[in-house]
Amino acid sequence: MTHTVLTFITKVQPDQVGPLTKLLDQIGLDPEQNTYVPFRSLKLLHFASFVLHQSPETPEYGPYLVFENNFDGELNGYLEDLCAHASAGLHQIYSCCLDYTIKSASDSQGIINYLSAHVVRPNAYHIGNTGRSAARIQQEQALRDALEAHADTLVEGGQPSSLDALLTSFQQFVRADPQWSWMPGPPASVHGAICCLVQADSGRSARAGLIAYLAASGNHLAAGAALQRKYRFGPS
Repeated sequence: MTHTVLTFITKVQPDQVGPLTKLLDQIGLDPEQNTYVPFRSLKLLHFASFVLHQSPETPEYGPYLVFENNFDGELNGYLEDLCAHASAGLHQIYSCCLDYTIKSASDSQGIINYLSAHVVRPNAYHIGNTGRSAARIQQEQALRDALEAHADTLVEGGQPSSLDALLTSFQQFVRADPQWSWMPGPPASVHGAICCLVQADSGRSARAGLIAYLAASGNHLAAGAALQRKYRFGPS
């Protein structure tokens, strides 16, 4: 999986700073589902931000629009997805910029060409989830949330009397729901499972994903070690 980090930097018409500010404020009220650039609909996107940069100390520098993006894959594929969901919003945004000459929001190729001509790539950058697609991260987030909810249900209903009973409950929970079928099959050893999942997971979803993966594959010892922080068995 290739991760791409880049920024589109465009100079804004001075008399359009006010209208552009209002438009960006509207986007900021609902970044995920606004009618201009509904970021949640962009399946390749990890992170994006609009910044209207202007400094009263250097007015001769002029206002600039900085559009930062972090996404899966290469630029062309991402721009096609972006325009498929936001061509009208992008047209309205970039109509506030000095060298934007596209006449219609329906001219997706023109918008793509314009943005491609304003790409600035960083000299150095950090990727927090190397090799993991945006879709996979969202799947792991959903898995963690589901496991946490299931664990809470177990606690509310009376904590299982043994580690084996708890592991069986987690196994059945994961195996019974086809939405978790994306989880890989078990490696040949517990050590292999731990290495595989820890390399694939990071952040909030790592421990919960590890628990479910090992529990579903029958690696009781490793799953029990991962679970021991949440549950206490025997005399307290």
